[in-house]
Amino acid sequence: MGSYRDLEVWKIGRELVKAGYLFSEKLPESERFGLKSQIQRAAVSVPANIAEGAGRNSDPSFAQFARVALGSLNELDTLICPALDVGLASEADARPLVALIRDLSVRLRNLITRLCRADKPAQ
Repeated sequence: MGSYRDLEVWKIGRELVKAGYLFSEKLPESERFGLKSQIQRAAVSVPANIAEGAGRNSDPSFAQFARVALGSLNELDTLICPALDVGLASEADARPLVALIRDLSVRLRNLITRLCRADKPAQ
């Protein structure tokens, strides 16, 4: 494997961070230390964990960090809900972020599966 920067999941993770920040900027200033901050931290956590896992040079370790990234992705998906539920943002505001979450979720699950297969000895 090359650099983590070459990984498609990391590149999409960076897009996710941008979309997360753009979405959180739609929220009122009163959410600066609430949903806004949580959304931003969850989004940043995704590519950060992918990069950290890739740097471990071990498939089992990378798989574990990819699982953590997936957990952060699920957290981000969940954090969008209250913003929509109480009318702090619109479905249209959330659409680009939700699309990236869905895409990256599938890709991370596939990566985890590949990493776990690579870790098993051939029979």
